[in-house]
Amino acid sequence: MVYAYGPTSLDILRAHGRLLPDLLASPRARTLKDPSLLAPNLLAELMARAGAKTPPFHVMTENKNNPWRDRKDIVVHSRTAPLPYRSLIPVNKELTIASPELAFIQLAAMDFYDEIDLARIAYELCGTYVLDVSWDGFTNTEAPITNKGKMLRMIERESRTRGAAKAKRALECIYEKSNSPMESDLALLFAAPRRIGGFDLGPIAMNYKVKTKDGAKYVDLFFLERNVGLEYKGKDSHSIEKTQRDDRRQNRLVAEGVTIINVWYDDLVNDRLFDKLARDVFATLDARLRCRSKQFQTQQKLLRAKLLPSIQKFGSFEP
Repeated sequence: MVYAYGPTSLDILRAHGRLLPDLLASPRARTLKDPSLLAPNLLAELMARAGAKTPPFHVMTENKNNPWRDRKDIVVHSRTAPLPYRSLIPVNKELTIASPELAFIQLAAMDFYDEIDLARIAYELCGTYVLDVSWDGFTNTEAPITNKGKMLRMIERESRTRGAAKAKRALECIYEKSNSPMESDLALLFAAPRRIGGFDLGPIAMNYKVKTKDGAKYVDLFFLERNVGLEYKGKDSHSIEKTQRDDRRQNRLVAEGVTIINVWYDDLVNDRLFDKLARDVFATLDARLRCRSKQFQTQQKLLRAKLLPSIQKFGSFEP
């Protein structure tokens, strides 16, 4: 048996896409048995079938003496303490992965991932999409992989392990039920804590359900205390039919007392337009825009720079 750790477990979860409910419903375990010593080509084949195609592969073992110390295709993570209950998910007879909740802590234990990286992954795990190699870079799922409650309970069980505190701080930056990477990036910019460069304009709800005379309408990002929503529109290449449909949908929301602010791709990548968008949002929320701190300005620039590749990759598609 091969036991996948953090990054490799996440790759395998993402690769399952719409089949995730079947995988997540598998009987779970907590015991690490002696790992299989597969040759590099056999291990690569096993991982590729499961969805992890790029070495090095991260694996777990309870053996203090690393049996794979000379292998360049593997990064071994030793685990001597007992694993939490239901923290391992079997993929097949040869491969087991860390549960989403445990994998998140394992990612946090690695220096490669900072708090913003972890927040983006948490949005994905607690949202209704997974990043993949499809034409638009992600696949929507019927239900979230996990939720903040389950992740926090795992963090509590693993409170003494490396990465637990960092994982908990990252979870403080996110809201559940995001439906796309762009919605997650938008939420980080406007609702994440100021310590990582967000405007901290919560509480918010993602994909908030508003009842109208024409049925339920969903708002990408909804400021609960102000009845104000943000809608990501992509680039300005919408068809006439879609533009008319969006306008009618927005009219129904306005009729229910909801104020909608449309956000376009250029609003997020252009400094001047982003500043204007931020001022419009604060004015609509009747909130005071306090950005004079050099420390906050630096953190905000770092956040936007960190999110820019994602915005450039996902922001062109029509929602």
